[in-house]
Amino acid sequence: WGISKLREGFQDKAVFDIVDLRYQSQLIVQKTGGGKSAIFQCAGTILGINGGVTVVVEPVHMVACDQVERANRPDKSVVAVYIDMLSNDEVKMFDDWLFKKEKKESIFVFTSPQSLDPEHKFGGTLIKRLCHHKLLRLVVIDEAHMVSTTDKSFRPHFANMKQNLFCYAKQYKVPVVAMTATMTHNLLQSFYDLSGIKEFESVLWGDVSRRDVEIICCTKPVPTHYMKATVGKHLTVNKQSRAIIYSNEKHYAMVNAKNAISNVFEKKNIAEYIFSVHGDTALTLKQWAAKNFCNNMGNDATSFPIRVLTATESAECGIDSPDCSLCICIGPPPSLASLSQRLGRVGRNQTRKSGDNFVIILSVPTFNFLVRRAEKHLSKDERDRHMNEMLQVMRFLIIQEECMHVKLEKIFSEPGTFDA
Repeated sequence: WGISKLREGFQDKAVFDIVDLRYQSQLIVQKTGGGKSAIFQCAGTILGINGGVTVVVEPVHMVACDQVERANRPDKSVVAVYIDMLSNDEVKMFDDWLFKKEKKESIFVFTSPQSLDPEHKFGGTLIKRLCHHKLLRLVVIDEAHMVSTTDKSFRPHFANMKQNLFCYAKQYKVPVVAMTATMTHNLLQSFYDLSGIKEFESVLWGDVSRRDVEIICCTKPVPTHYMKATVGKHLTVNKQSRAIIYSNEKHYAMVNAKNAISNVFEKKNIAEYIFSVHGDTALTLKQWAAKNFCNNMGNDATSFPIRVLTATESAECGIDSPDCSLCICIGPPPSLASLSQRLGRVGRNQTRKSGDNFVIILSVPTFNFLVRRAEKHLSKDERDRHMNEMLQVMRFLIIQEECMHVKLEKIFSEPGTFDA
C-alpha cells in the first residue's frame, strides 16, 4: 500500500483493535484526510494473509478506483478489484481464481452498495459464498454517513445489505468497521436501523484539532461577482493552487460558475481548465476529472491541468488534492454532513502553513432553492428530515459567538458520549 508507518495513538490503535481485539463492530470517526483508509488497508492485509478477503463497501466511485490502483503493486502481496468495473468475462475469471485456487495474497474486494443487491449476478451471492468458504476476514463500510445524507443516497441498497451482508458477518463472527468523517446522533441511529447493529462495540475518535483554514461567511446578492474576484486573485497569487466551487443546483455548477471562471481565466491569460462534476456525470468521467484535479499526471494524452472544479454534492467525497487551497460554497450546504465534507477539501497539505480559505456565500435565492428542494420529497418524513437538516445548517452559520469548528464538534457530540 506504500504505507511506511502508522500514526501513533490513532491508526496503530485502530489496527490493533481490529486485528487483535477482534471487535465485532467498530466505528472510526476521523476528519477528512486524516488517514482512515490506512487502517483497513493494514488490518485487511494482516487478516487476509493466505487468501483471506476484505470486502470494502465504497459508495464513492472515485475513491474505489484510486484504492484499487494503489493496491496492485508489483510485489503482488495484495490483490484488489473493484467489481463495479469488471466486465462479465473478468468477473468469471476472478470468481474462478477466488474460490478455486490456493492463494498467498491478501485480497480486497471493493464494491458499491448497489452491487451487493440480491439480483446482482456476482455481488448478490458474494458475501454468502465467502462466508461458506471461510474466506471473509473483514467488512468495511466507508463513508458511512452517506446512508442518509443525500437525495440519491444508497439507503435502499444499504437496507438490502442487512440480510446479505450484516447477518452473515454476525453469524460467522467477521469484524465490521464503519468509517466516516461525519457521524451525528441522527446518522448513527439511521446506521443502526438499517444495518441491524444494536450498538458499536468500540468507537474510536481521531484528531479533532482545527484545520488551519480561514473560514469566511458572507452575504452577497450576486454571488458570481464575488466568486470571480476571489478565484482570480487566489489562483494568480499561487500558481500551484487549485479551487473547488460547490453549488446546490446542477445548472449553476454546469453553466453559471463554469462560465464565470472561464471568463476570469481568459482575462488573466491563465491557460488552465475548468471542469464540472454533478450527479449525472458518467462515472468514468468523474474518475478522470478527480485524477486530473488531484494529481500531477504528466503529459499523456488524457492529462489536462484542471485548476478549478465546479461541482454539486456528488463530489463532496473522494477529492483529495493537497494543492486545493480554496473552497467556495454558493449557498449553505444542504446538511451538516455536507458542510463537514466540503470543509475537508481544503487544509490537506500539512507543509503549507496557511493561506487556505473556505468561503460560504449566503444569498436569499440559494436559500429558497434548498427550501423548494426539501418540499419536493414525497413523504412527510423525508420532507421534515431535509428541512430540519437545512435549518440546522442555517442556525449554525449565523451563530457568531463561536467559531464554526467548535460548533461542529458540539453538534457532533463530545467524543466521550460516544464511548461504548
